[in-house]
Amino acid sequence: MSNIFNYYSSGLLTKKYNVKLLKRKWCYDLGNNREKLDMREFSEFVLKHSDNIISRKCLVISKKINGHGGNQKTAIQLIELLDKYFIVEVFSNNMNQNDYNFINDSLDFRIHNMKIIKKKRDEEIIDHINKNAYEFIVNNKFNGYFKICDKIIHPKLYVISHNSMDPFNELIIKNQDHIAKVFTINKFHQDVLIYHGLKIPQEIYYNYVEKEIYEVKRKKFNNRIGFIGRFTKEKNLNLLIACKRLLEGLELVVIGGENETREENKNIIWKGVLQKDEIICELRECDYLVVPSMTEGLPFVILEAMNIGIPCIYSRIIGADELIGEEGERGFTFELRGYEDCKIRMNWSVFEEVDAHFEENTKNILKCIRDAYKISIKKWNKMSNNCKKFVRNNYVEYQTSKKNLKSLEIIL
Repeated sequence: MSNIFNYYSSGLLTKKYNVKLLKRKWCYDLGNNREKLDMREFSEFVLKHSDNIISRKCLVISKKINGHGGNQKTAIQLIELLDKYFIVEVFSNNMNQNDYNFINDSLDFRIHNMKIIKKKRDEEIIDHINKNAYEFIVNNKFNGYFKICDKIIHPKLYVISHNSMDPFNELIIKNQDHIAKVFTINKFHQDVLIYHGLKIPQEIYYNYVEKEIYEVKRKKFNNRIGFIGRFTKEKNLNLLIACKRLLEGLELVVIGGENETREENKNIIWKGVLQKDEIICELRECDYLVVPSMTEGLPFVILEAMNIGIPCIYSRIIGADELIGEEGERGFTFELRGYEDCKIRMNWSVFEEVDAHFEENTKNILKCIRDAYKISIKKWNKMSNNCKKFVRNNYVEYQTSKKNLKSLEIIL
């Protein structure tokens, strides 16, 4: 047996190996050592150490995995979780009649090129999936998959939906005969799907945040609030900007956004897109994170802020109660007029409905921010501790992984 095998044998006693990556590394090392390539020897080795070889396969289909949104973070976390137990392949390209382009169709740097299915034509995708022995498929908000799902022969299809108002939910209900289970990010979303006719099983899919060493404790308020997110309609930044014009002595730090006209105001600090460590540094200086969104699933940004002890001021929409709890427990909420009439709809009509009450909603968020600054710093520190405990008891990796694996019915 090759010396290379002796090297791997010692490692295989304690670690599981993906057979595709192991084969690639094995061939590379043989070439480096100028040893003879014998595939029979590799096959015998894999058979001998079968208990330590990962050979089961699954497929993750996802909306484009790039950027910093919640959908992208969920996809990365899902792939990293499944990668411990499966050979994970990933499809996240636009389905059209073009050839795969290594530049235009590239994904997140954390996804190895070997995992990516480099096909874009419908018939090629169908053929590829049907010829591979995937144990299951997870569709993470990829609309296009439903136009070919009736041609796919698969054992199980799981679907993750992030927002109850997204028209993606209509596709789920229409194609539920092809789906084994639906995952939502919050509990109310499940009720909305049932109301609209979903009859198949549902589970909660749990995102997680990394455990942070940062701690925040205030002796006094810093008189600074923060906003993090894209400058898109649903994030409702304009409401916060309008509110800020009426607030004196309070800085607003805005992180994120691209290609947006920035209002000149000495008390608004535009930071642009930042890296994670930079965001944490900015958040630590804020008294509250303000999330005025018209619609959300269960925002990563709130979990990440609470994880370092920063309470949130959040519009009273689906998912708010699951994160904020009672008023003053882990933050504060304000009424977003126009939202209640839309919350069980599966479309984006909420934008017009909420905008129709812009002035009233400006007053609501303004009052909520002022009330948040009326509490004592002692109460703020207690609320900060509540935030950290809540996240670390519910949304750290080892806890969410167990729940998600069980919900995916994965037998390890």
